Amino acid sequence: MRKLKIISCKVINQILIFSIQFLKKMHLKVIDKFGTSLIDNPDKYESLIPNDKADTDNQYSKMLQVALETPKNNNIAVTGTYGSGKSSFLRTFEKKHQEWEYLHISLATFQDIVINNMKTEEPIKDVDNEPPTNSNGVTTQPKIGYEQLNQILEKSILQQIFYKEKDKTIPFSRFKRINNIKKSSLIFHSIFIGMFFLYSLAIFLPEKVHQFFMCDVKEQILEYPFISWIMFFILVFYFYKIFQYFMKLQVSKFNIKSGEIEVNNKDKTSILNEHLDEILYFFEVTSYNVVVIEDLDRFGNTEIFIKLRELNTLINNSKDINRRVVFVYAIRDDMFKDKDRTKFFDFIIPIIPYINSSSSFEKIKEKFKHDNIDIEFLRNISLRIDDMRLLINIANEYKIYKHKIGSERLNRERLLAMIIYKNFYPSDFAELHVNQGNVYEIFNQRTKFIKNKLEKNKQFQIDKNKEISELESKIILEKQKSITELRMVYILKIFETVNNVSFFVNPTTYTISNITTICKDDIFWQIVNTKVFARANGHQTQPFSQVEKAINPDFTYEEREKLIIEHPNEQLEQLKEDLQSLAENANEIKKYNISQIAQIEDSKIFEKIEKENLLKFLIRDGFIREDYYDYISYFFPGSLTLKDRDFVLSVKDDKPLEFEYLLTNIDEVIKNLKAKEFESKAILNFNLLDYMLKENIKGEKFDNFISNLSDGSDVSKKFILSFLLITQEQDKFTNIIVKKFKNIWLHIFKESPLTFEKQKEYFQIFLEALDKTTLTSLNVDNAIKTFIEENSYLPKYGASNDKFEFLILELQVKYKKFNTDDFKNVALIIAFIFKNNLYELNQEMIERYIGRFTLSDTMKNKLLVSNYTAINEVDTTTKSLLEYIHNDINMYVENVLLKIPENTQESETMIVELLNNEDLDLKNKKAIIKKEETKISDISTIPNELWIDLLQKNKLSANWNNLLHYYQENNELDQYLLAFLNINENYQELAKYKMNNKEVFGDELLQSISREILKSNQLSDEAYSYLIKSIIWKFLDLNMDLLSSIKVDEILANQKTTLNQTIINSLKKNFPEKQIKLIESFRDEFLEKYEELTLDEDNYTQILESNKFSKGEKVSIIETIDLTLLESEELVHKIIALYIDIEDNISKDLFDKLFEISDRENALKLLTKQIPKLSNDEISTYLNRFQGQYPKLTEISARPLKMPNNVINQNLVIALELKQYISSKHILDKEIKVNRKRKIK
Repeated sequence: MRKLKIISCKVINQILIFSIQFLKKMHLKVIDKFGTSLIDNPDKYESLIPNDKADTDNQYSKMLQVALETPKNNNIAVTGTYGSGKSSFLRTFEKKHQEWEYLHISLATFQDIVINNMKTEEPIKDVDNEPPTNSNGVTTQPKIGYEQLNQILEKSILQQIFYKEKDKTIPFSRFKRINNIKKSSLIFHSIFIGMFFLYSLAIFLPEKVHQFFMCDVKEQILEYPFISWIMFFILVFYFYKIFQYFMKLQVSKFNIKSGEIEVNNKDKTSILNEHLDEILYFFEVTSYNVVVIEDLDRFGNTEIFIKLRELNTLINNSKDINRRVVFVYAIRDDMFKDKDRTKFFDFIIPIIPYINSSSSFEKIKEKFKHDNIDIEFLRNISLRIDDMRLLINIANEYKIYKHKIGSERLNRERLLAMIIYKNFYPSDFAELHVNQGNVYEIFNQRTKFIKNKLEKNKQFQIDKNKEISELESKIILEKQKSITELRMVYILKIFETVNNVSFFVNPTTYTISNITTICKDDIFWQIVNTKVFARANGHQTQPFSQVEKAINPDFTYEEREKLIIEHPNEQLEQLKEDLQSLAENANEIKKYNISQIAQIEDSKIFEKIEKENLLKFLIRDGFIREDYYDYISYFFPGSLTLKDRDFVLSVKDDKPLEFEYLLTNIDEVIKNLKAKEFESKAILNFNLLDYMLKENIKGEKFDNFISNLSDGSDVSKKFILSFLLITQEQDKFTNIIVKKFKNIWLHIFKESPLTFEKQKEYFQIFLEALDKTTLTSLNVDNAIKTFIEENSYLPKYGASNDKFEFLILELQVKYKKFNTDDFKNVALIIAFIFKNNLYELNQEMIERYIGRFTLSDTMKNKLLVSNYTAINEVDTTTKSLLEYIHNDINMYVENVLLKIPENTQESETMIVELLNNEDLDLKNKKAIIKKEETKISDISTIPNELWIDLLQKNKLSANWNNLLHYYQENNELDQYLLAFLNINENYQELAKYKMNNKEVFGDELLQSISREILKSNQLSDEAYSYLIKSIIWKFLDLNMDLLSSIKVDEILANQKTTLNQTIINSLKKNFPEKQIKLIESFRDEFLEKYEELTLDEDNYTQILESNKFSKGEKVSIIETIDLTLLESEELVHKIIALYIDIEDNISKDLFDKLFEISDRENALKLLTKQIPKLSNDEISTYLNRFQGQYPKLTEISARPLKMPNNVINQNLVIALELKQYISSKHILDKEIKVNRKRKIK
């Protein structure tokens, strides 16, 4: 039963198989009849054959129809470039116009025919022209002669003509071919021949037949005559076949003598002319009237066209054929040169290319519209595809590759690029599978190129490090030199201060000859820290701060040295940035793919494919990459790729590859490596570690990997820093590595040459990944705090803000500024910073603080010119800023108030507050006084220790109360007060007010300072002239010995002394010329008591010269003169001049004294003036005291006396004449004649 069941199943199975095969055959027949629309083709694969749906507008068809219908148009050309659609148009035309019978001759696959034929042919050495080549420059056919080529072409044409028809259609053709005889036909012929053989035997050997068949066959034949007829027809049929066969025979040799006949049915040549009868016979027995010849232009041979034209002429001229046969040639446009084609063809139909390199984009886009392929990529490749068949084949192959090896991991553009490469360069594509060819060689150059680039980069880094080292050494020396020079300035100032060649700092004496030794660190800092120094004898102890102030009042020595040490060097910073760039460039070089290398000018990787622009484009733009193997072969999950295997071997051989080396099947890589091998530096790979972290792989292998990373080696540090930036498991890795490598941030911030931007990137990673405690633990050597403070770092806004706030609060970070323009995103952190005073008190930070509330232009200007005052005006609500300032008042004053150059307009109230702040250092108070322009109106509100500075810096209002307070405190008019009084604006202001505040200071103090001012010659003359106006006191015994002449004038002019003999004597001693001013100042008093004063000749001279006394007053004063004083010639002349000019008489004693001591001229003048008051005898007496002519005037004589004519003589004789002392006078031009008395009356 079981056996029967099995047999039944087999039978059923065979029936089903037969049925399925039968149905498939039927399906194919239906498709063949009704078209491809019935094919199950969801992927829309397209055939490369010409389609029959071209020429939708029938323009080409109309043109060809006209050509075919026009008589004698026997040779028609359909021209166009390759792929222009000539064949498609012809198929479309044939489908639409079935009124013609078409015979097709195509040489599309003729290259193989040529090659196959040439294998048995002898090579022809005489080659006239070079054969065509394809786009790769590969020869498309062997170099053969035209004659041999023509033979092969003609033979192929003949074969296509005659093999087109069945043998029965051309029964008398001599071309021999194999005919397929069906089984039914064989059976039929066998029966017929058997019957004919039996019939013959029955007729000619009836007895034998009778014996064999046991019946009389002949009798039966005679009985049925139709059998003979049947046999007759059979015999005729076979005679026909024999005759038909003999008609095909060709007799090549016939010899009557020898009776030799040689029959040969093999054709020896393939020349059309030798088979014209066959061709004519073919067209005679067939109905073809249009012969379509395609692809004949591939061989660049125009001779075959000539023969075909001749053939066409013969066919059309043949009376046996008796119909028109048209040859239609599908050829390319450039087949014939110049005007030849118009001479050769009767009608030419041009076909516009269906696509070309400029119009193929839309078709390509249509082919791949469902594949999400980048439009720009399609646009680029469209410029290189100009053949529709090629485009269709690329689309077909892309689809099959996509289904077979495509997956989500494969890039569609790169898969299409590989298919394009396969179609354009099929030989190279085939070689790529066996690691050969141009593309393989190009990708094989990557390692070599990267190695060369890294070697150059390494050398550049070595050179750059050398430059940095040399520059750092130079900077250190330069800074040391600058510090030494700075120290020398301070040491020399000490020597200048002590005014000696040595000074003493307990217990050591230093001399100027050892200045270089003194500038050394230990000795110099001992001097600075001791704070005081003195002359070698111990006298004149002075603080070091005084030297600091004398050299630079704004900065101490320590601050200046710190500025030198911390001063950045732009060249060094630039070198470090260059080194960082080189290191980053080295990392980039390691990551170079072949696309990046191809874009480097000196790569030279395209030398072998220099002319292959398409291939260069695909590689250069990254569409064919190092992972090309994934796009040309299957991938089996669970297996190692070639790259994976190379990595495993590199680890086992301890030959590290680059960190970026791409791994595919990482799980298998891990399985193929031992735990011990994870201790090798060759294991360091980004893909591997990322995978282990992602898959949470633990155990000995992972632990060894992390321990390997944590050994502190340069390779490990480099790997960590690079991996942190690229890993997808950033948080997990960060938490693992910082626990093993505690100094990681110290390395990033201080040891590595990373730029700030990179440091910031790493810090952000730590901030987001680590908890608060771990983050704080990274502050080794204050590395995090310093990083934040130096760079004013603010993190991006995010969930990690609370950790950052905890960190800066814990570390007590002090921000100097905010390096951000996006304050909106960091507003909360900034608020936290301000709330917790985590900022340095400086101008920018205060502006930021106040800017949160209001920062108008007015307020900004106030903060610039009166910072502390503005803060007090604004920060009245929260008081937090003021509290912070008060808690660290010295920092605020040093970093803000004193550092803003324009901050000179603080209000007096604020200045007084600051100067009275006990927490503020004295040096800062003094600096405030120096900087601020605002003056203190009441010195009593300021601590006494600052009064000198107020005076020195002229920051005290010029009023007598302030100066009296200072004078009261110091009890002297010291240098500071004098300097203050010497300032123009001060003495001018003081002069406006009297020094009369007796209620506060008392008379004694007022008199004391007034006397000091009047006695002071250290005041400028101008200042003195103003200040004296404020003094209300006069002094009897004012010592003016040391005063300048101008000051004495001021005292006298302003009557700050009295007229007494003491003052006169004092002036006589030092300023004799000033006595008259004193006298003039007290004129009235002098006129009252001049007789009580002892005057000298100078006094009288000055009085006579003074315009303050009238002539009468002068005479009165002169009349009291001690005649013993009339020894001065000047005085005598002035007295004489006085008396000559007035009417008053001179006393007898004074006249006699004056006449006695005067010269002749003055004596004559005095006498002339006095004559009216003298008697004649007295006149004679005085005249006789003269010499010359004058005594003769006393004589009694009638004879005239002649005298020289001058003014004095004229005045004399006139006075004598008026006195009637002489008779008369006559004044002539040169002389005067005097008539004397003739007798005495």
